[in-house]
Amino acid sequence: MKTSKILSITALLVVLGLSVTNFASAKGSATFNVAVVDTQRVVENSPMINALKTEQKNKLTDLGAFVEQARASVAKETDAIKKKV
Repeated sequence: MKTSKILSITALLVVLGLSVTNFASAKGSATFNVAVVDTQRVVENSPMINALKTEQKNKLTDLGAFVEQARASVAKETDAIKKKV
């Protein structure tokens, strides 16, 4: 008797919960808005992104200069053992 009572109350609560969820979702679906954002345009106009791009370009230029300096240094080296390392 006790288990059937608990089972019936549980089933009633599950049905009630599903009904409330369906009612809430049906009511909420009519009131939402959708926005379309051109993210490419937002990114292009962002000063923070432009600063990062400039910084990245400067670092890439510095890296290229470092590599050229290293190549020149290796080319100048006359010791064959040091050149291999």
